[in-house]
Amino acid sequence: MSFESKNSIHIAGSGISTGGCYDTVVINGSGRITGDMECISFTTNGSSSVEGTIRADRATINGSCRVKDQASGTHYEVNGNMAVESSMSVVKLKTSGTISVHGSLSAEEIESHGNIHVESNCEAERFKLEGAFNIRGLLNADLIEAVLEGNSSAKEIGGETIRIYGKKRERLSWFSRKIKYPKLMADTIEGDQVELEYTNASVVRGKSVVIGPGCEIGLVEVEGDYRVSEDAKVEEVRRIGSM
Repeated sequence: MSFESKNSIHIAGSGISTGGCYDTVVINGSGRITGDMECISFTTNGSSSVEGTIRADRATINGSCRVKDQASGTHYEVNGNMAVESSMSVVKLKTSGTISVHGSLSAEEIESHGNIHVESNCEAERFKLEGAFNIRGLLNADLIEAVLEGNSSAKEIGGETIRIYGKKRERLSWFSRKIKYPKLMADTIEGDQVELEYTNASVVRGKSVVIGPGCEIGLVEVEGDYRVSEDAKVEEVRRIGSM
């Protein structure tokens, strides 16, 4: 059942609506939207697809959602994920589950409990995550706080404050109990204050740098305070001037 008015789209159960400019878009169940869409609020729960791009002030994603670019006719889909073929731009993004962006993702605030996959760059003022992220380009935010619940990666990470922590996972067998922490893989990590755990990186650069347990770092370039855990490996440390 689909209800569409000048200012809103509401789909409950199963339905199809066209894109356009709306105040609210709500999909509960199985819904399909054809065309580019701009709205104040976009909420999807269940299984949905958007054939176009999404621009929204607020976006809340729960369940399975697919977004594809009509021009290319291609799509990227993972069960339980949201997939975006071109760039996605929102003010506030809140996700539970998995979101996949086949392009770039920009937002003022990103709050995720689950997985984020971005084919290009991800930019935000605040990036807070409990789960895992895979970003093929640059992850850039004033504040980055991530508690890793799965292996993660980014080509580059930049920001003012960067905090990456690992969350232990227990693996049980008939013979032993093993505790394993997810890992973050990155080429370069640069910020004013950098605090890392369970991270493999070629270069870490900052005014203040803390290398915690489980880290393997090729080069640390630091201006001020520097601390390293006994359970970390750093090949080289260089003192640098003001960044």
